[in-house]
Amino acid sequence: MLRHVARSLAMTATLALVTPPLAADPGPADEAVRLGYEALTAYEGDDCPTALKLLAKASKLAESPVFTLYTARCRAKLGRLLEAEAAYVFVVALSLDDNAPAAWLAAQRQANSELSALRSRIARVRFTGREVAWIEMDGRRIEPGSLVRVDPGRHALSAVSTDGSRKTTTLVLDEGQTRVHEVRFSSRRKPIASITAPRSEPTDRTGAERGPEAPPAAPTTGASHARWAGYGLLGLSAVGLAAGSYFGLRANSLADEFKPSCDGNQCLASDGDKGARARRFATLSTVSFAVAAAAAVGGVVVIVRVGASDSEPAARVGASRYSARASVAGAF
Repeated sequence: MLRHVARSLAMTATLALVTPPLAADPGPADEAVRLGYEALTAYEGDDCPTALKLLAKASKLAESPVFTLYTARCRAKLGRLLEAEAAYVFVVALSLDDNAPAAWLAAQRQANSELSALRSRIARVRFTGREVAWIEMDGRRIEPGSLVRVDPGRHALSAVSTDGSRKTTTLVLDEGQTRVHEVRFSSRRKPIASITAPRSEPTDRTGAERGPEAPPAAPTTGASHARWAGYGLLGLSAVGLAAGSYFGLRANSLADEFKPSCDGNQCLASDGDKGARARRFATLSTVSFAVAAAAAVGGVVVIVRVGASDSEPAARVGASRYSARASVAGAF
């Protein structure tokens, strides 16, 4: 019984859907009413694709905010929230006076009430990343760093770096989610070729080439251990730099997730955990960089001192006229 009454009320509202010019022509008006009734039946049966087709046909025969209201509702059910928002905004923006059909005024009030709830379901995403030339999502070009409103669900993401590298992935967003997505490209470091200075035999004052000098004495075990200790410190410095960069990126990523919702220094209580984690990662980043700097300085000092001690025997083996040349070679 209640379902029959609801259908009767829906049909009564549909009779007021047509615009006044078309109301004088019973042919298009009756057809619009029939299509509107079928669209409402499809909507109640959760068959929104069929309802949208019928509403589109009815709208061609008679303009009505009720048709547009149900078009917005069907699009929202199908997850096409941005299209639904546009339909709601169209109804809300209509200039209706008190003489407009009651069904039209009711449709405008309902659209205004449902619009805010719909907007809370729209997902938001901000894309960040280093050396990003451009980003496309679902074929739409997006400016890096801008906040984009999108429908929830799966999205095809494509990005190109400044050196021409391309990356594609699938991004999944939930209803109402606000997310910061960092685009990362694999680092492609070119190996640094080692440079070895050419060796030349020393000559005497007459220009005649001298025989080869005695090879320098092999480094002592203590010097060898010290040199490896220096290399170990440099390796520790590299690890510290990597850790500092990682923790710094995590801190920035977490900050970007809740900072847009903050008012100055006042943030949402629900984001307190993210703020604490961001500060913890920032502290770890600072400590890692400090360890990296100290290890780098220590490694360089150890290696330089070992190299200087190794060059002293070779300088003493040569004659005094070759001392200048030996010291320059040691500097390289």
